[in-house]
Amino acid sequence: MSPRVEDFLIEEALLTRERLKNIKYRDLVLLRSVKEIKRASAKLNLPSEVVEEAVNCLIKALGMGMGRDVGYACLEASCLYLAVRSFNLPLSLRHLLASVRCCCKRPYRAIFKVVRELKFKLNPLNPEALLPYILRELALPQEVEARAFELLEPLKVKLRGRSPKTVAAAAVLQAAGELGLKLHESEVAKVIDVTPTTLRKAKRALSLGGEAFEASRHESLY
Repeated sequence: MSPRVEDFLIEEALLTRERLKNIKYRDLVLLRSVKEIKRASAKLNLPSEVVEEAVNCLIKALGMGMGRDVGYACLEASCLYLAVRSFNLPLSLRHLLASVRCCCKRPYRAIFKVVRELKFKLNPLNPEALLPYILRELALPQEVEARAFELLEPLKVKLRGRSPKTVAAAAVLQAAGELGLKLHESEVAKVIDVTPTTLRKAKRALSLGGEAFEASRHESLY
């Protein structure tokens, strides 16, 4: 990447005709793609380290000519999604695609190609990695965090077969209920990117009632 393009990325300057005069086409593509990733990341409120990882992934992918194979818009969406997954953030592909300019509804071909060519390692989501994100987004006290981590193991057993997002959300809801905090399924569902119905079904599976989980410490051990 030329120093001129690096200056643009740092300054985030407007692309005027004078500035574009001596920029190579591949650098212009990179610049526009990076700006799109930053725009989508700001809309999704993603942390800076995720943006940096997505840009690094994009630079490598463009260097291997993947943009011509799968389309630049799909490549941008794929790199951003893989960066999100690498940091174990609970953002679904469906939610991400609503914020990018990807031309296809499901850019699986682009994702698979990036994973294969760049040897991208994706770890499966786990409740332990999701809990800090939920607690931070909901600004819950440290007591809830400590109790939620204690509840994870018994809830994994009781909610066997449910997604890691559901288990993590159930732990937060139950911990908040035990500590007397009013926390509704819809609040947690929005943060973790699942539907409130999913959490209500999990609540029924745990034989819990009401808007918040109010199980006792004794019940959570079964």
